[in-house]
Amino acid sequence: MFNPAIIAVIFWAIILAGAGGLLTDIGPWYRNLKKPSWQPPDWLFGPA
Repeated sequence: MFNPAIIAVIFWAIILAGAGGLLTDIGPWYRNLKKPSWQPPDWLFGPA
């Protein structure tokens, strides 16, 4: 029913996305940007 190749690709995509998120340093430059009032909160960007 489930194709092992598709499961492996999905798993690999999740691993790469997680590693990219952990290795990305946003730093103070982003926090100091003038952002619009309608910008979603930071915690919402992870799941999106």
